[in-house]
Amino acid sequence: MSSPNSPVAEVREGLQVAITEAAELNCFAFTEPLTVEDFAQRAGDCPHWLCAEVAFRGAFDGVLRVAMPAPLAATLCASFIGDVEDGGPAEQQVFDFTGELANMAVGAWLSRTHTHAVFNLSHPDVAVMPEGWQPFAFAGEAPALLAVNDAPVAAWVAIVS
Repeated sequence: MSSPNSPVAEVREGLQVAITEAAELNCFAFTEPLTVEDFAQRAGDCPHWLCAEVAFRGAFDGVLRVAMPAPLAATLCASFIGDVEDGGPAEQQVFDFTGELANMAVGAWLSRTHTHAVFNLSHPDVAVMPEGWQPFAFAGEAPALLAVNDAPVAAWVAIVS
């Protein structure tokens, strides 16, 4: 476990802030940080997940992963595009939105924490995870855990250089 002032804790807190801002400002969602125990309890009720990845290159290279239940992604997408009354967004719109949310989060995090560095972001890659998959498949990467509209969301940054 990392201490509150460790680089891992700073990254985790920075990701929580970035995802909170993206969800609250763009999707009119409400968020709250979760403990590992609370996250695990909520995640256990979610059999279908989407995972978005955005790679970045610059002062250092890495990848951000954001995992959320597919129904949450659809709800947030509907709020984002204003399609809450017309039967909801199409699957491709949900995928595009999930990637865009990860893109907004990594951009906000990098801009805030590395104000004088330039980074290039990859096109987001979104995957449907196998049924029953849980976000702790990325164990050891100290995820940022939060609830968005009461549903669990996890985010990780893996630094590659």
